[in-house]
Amino acid sequence: MGIYRDEEIVALRVGETRQVICRDCSTPQQWTDTKEDDIITQQSVDKKDLVYFCDTCKKRLKVQEGKRTAVQHSRLVSSKSSQ
Repeated sequence: MGIYRDEEIVALRVGETRQVICRDCSTPQQWTDTKEDDIITQQSVDKKDLVYFCDTCKKRLKVQEGKRTAVQHSRLVSSKSSQ
């Protein structure tokens, strides 16, 4: 099992079609149903030769230069992330 910091997760793959949903467009239920292979981390966006777009808002998940943080800050940030 992998362990990820909440702010490292920038999007999820959801549903049978594995749509990419950014943090701003995702729902609490999608986060509840998330499995490890459903997450897209900022590191994945930065490393790979793939370009990710949210299938809901159509915005591109951006590659971060320098500090590795999430492109879009979550409205779903857990209060447990400071542990």
